[in-house]
Amino acid sequence: METAILIKQIDEKQAKTGKLYHSVDTDVGKMTCFEEAVVKDLKEYVGKKVLVEVVEQGKFKNIRAFIKPFDPEVINPLEKPKEAVQQIVIHKTERPNSYEFGKAGNRIKVYFDTAQDLNEQITALQELGYGAEDPIEPVEDVS
Repeated sequence: METAILIKQIDEKQAKTGKLYHSVDTDVGKMTCFEEAVVKDLKEYVGKKVLVEVVEQGKFKNIRAFIKPFDPEVINPLEKPKEAVQQIVIHKTERPNSYEFGKAGNRIKVYFDTAQDLNEQITALQELGYGAEDPIEPVEDVS
């Protein structure tokens, strides 16, 4: 099974039979590798991600082949592309007053300094098409 792993450390060990093998510490746990040519390739990428062929035998995971360095820029063909979401956030804190309008779930909050400032913002929003379903009424200046 092709697997992407981060190689943390590679240690040479000896099996009970006397055969040498390598223990590979990865981000997904310990794995073993018996092929010297594969170990040679893996040692070049300690601290990096690589694609390897892993075979599970019982409780052991054996690395059978080095495929290539892992490239996170390569897109998985089975993964759906993410749609871009455009959001506009306007945050002003210098205006002490606020006015909310619109139905629940579609509320708009406008911050203003004076009633005249509020009326100008309401007019600008109406020109953009806001308030067509729920009319926005201008306010009277009481100052």
